[in-house]
Parts: sequence; C-alpha cells; structure tokens
Amino acid sequence: MEYLGAIFGDSIVRAVISNPAKKSADIRKVVISLKNIGGTEKYQIESFTEKQAFHKNIEKQDIVAEASRIMEQGGFRQLDAWSGSSCYMLKISKKGRAALSKKRLTDGGTPIRAASGNNREKKYILGSAAVPALVDLGVITKEGNVVSAMYDKYR
Repeated sequence: MEYLGAIFGDSIVRAVISNPAKKSADIRKVVISLKNIGGTEKYQIESFTEKQAFHKNIEKQDIVAEASRIMEQGGFRQLDAWSGSSCYMLKISKKGRAALSKKRLTDGGTPIRAASGNNREKKYILGSAAVPALVDLGVITKEGNVVSAMYDKYR
C-alpha cells in the first residue's frame, strides 16, 4: 500500500497490473488509464479475462485503495506504471517481498499522455482534406467528409 501511494502520487497516466500468481486466475491483467470523463479526470479500470473486458471508473483519490484491493484479491505480482516523466515497476516475490524501481524517461523516450477521451478522431493517411480526385469520384464531399455509402471504397 505504501509503494502504491508513492506511485500514484506522481500523477500516473497509465498502469498495468499483471502476472497473476495462479495460472487458473479469472482475470489475466488489469489496465488503469487516466481519462477525462464528464469533464473531470478519473481513472478507468479495465479488467481482462480470457474472452471479455470489464470497465469501471474510479475517482482519483480512491485509486490507491482500489489498486491495492485488485492486487491482493487477484494475486497479481507485478505493476508497471507510467507518468509523464517516469516509469515505475513494482514486483512482488513469491515470498511476498515488494521491490519498487523508478526510471526517468530520457529524451529518447516518449512521454505518455492521457487519452483525450473515447471519441478520438481517426487518423487517415489522406487526412481530412478534400482530395480533388476523390471529390470527382463522389467518395468525398467538397467539405472533406466521406460519403457514407462510399466508405468502403474510401478505406
């Protein structure tokens, strides 16, 4: 709990809880992401089973207790977390000893940013500009929007 408080005190953007102690565990890994939900920043917890994913939104002040509960109940032995400038790795041995390491992201490392939400704009090779040839074919309108009936051709 002490290590988790130190990790999440550094405004973590993304964390992955993995390596369950029992191979027969229902939940394989848990991804915690900082999201902008309803105008406020909350952590979204995504739990993965073999075939499903479950989502849960948590307030920022409750994340340490929730991450501790997930690690204890699921028997997980590893947590990797990233802030804008640091990378944390918490490992728990078979005997229950915890080891925390922290690395600064260097100039070569790309800082991780929070996702802008669930409604991101798709990134196309052509971009959102109207290409004259595709406008002539009727695939794109003059404003640069894809005609819904021609979306397969656009792709």
